[in-house]
Amino acid sequence: MHPADKHFTRKDLPRGIVATCLHCKHSDVVMKVPKGSAGRGWGMREGNKQRGRMIQHIKNAHPEVLA
Repeated sequence: MHPADKHFTRKDLPRGIVATCLHCKHSDVVMKVPKGSAGRGWGMREGNKQRGRMIQHIKNAHPEVLA
């Protein structure tokens, strides 16, 4: 767990997953696109990239909450 994880929420919608910053309502959307049967699928790959982008947003836009 990263300390920034508690500063954004993730909501699973029918067509995608939306992550939203709790401080400024900045959003990041990952659309659910079917992948081939081989590999990790969308959950591990795109979902983790979304989490990383949200952590970077918290670090850059709201550094005071991580202090």
